[in-house]
Amino acid sequence: MNTRLRELDADAVRVLSRNKDKTHRFRATPDGLAALNDHLIPSGASAMREESIAGTSGMVGGSGTTEGYVMAGDVSALADAFGLVEDPDGSAIIHEVDLDEPFADGRAPVAAIAVDLMDSLATRERSAGQRVINELLHI
Repeated sequence: MNTRLRELDADAVRVLSRNKDKTHRFRATPDGLAALNDHLIPSGASAMREESIAGTSGMVGGSGTTEGYVMAGDVSALADAFGLVEDPDGSAIIHEVDLDEPFADGRAPVAAIAVDLMDSLATRERSAGQRVINELLHI
């Protein structure tokens, strides 16, 4: 398995992880986005607000999006609570997962954050995600 992993690149990992979650995109008000942050396990650009994660990717801050993970079944309750409207171009990105063990400490795995960055529309975020995955593969 280690040999197989060394042969992969970031794009291959992205393809292999395509079923890691069910992704929902919503449109929200700026206040709704800020409030939603408190109910998600940060990922993608939102995770860059955490200093330790930002250092890993070489990015800081975050874009105008809110992105994170919730457990299966929590998405509709959040959508109702924060007035989220489904929108494929929306700035609220919620990844719904069935497996809670990798998120037990309230943090998303670095590899998941990096794969989520690779799905960003922003070139800088995509590049940071690729860089992190490639570094993880070749340690």
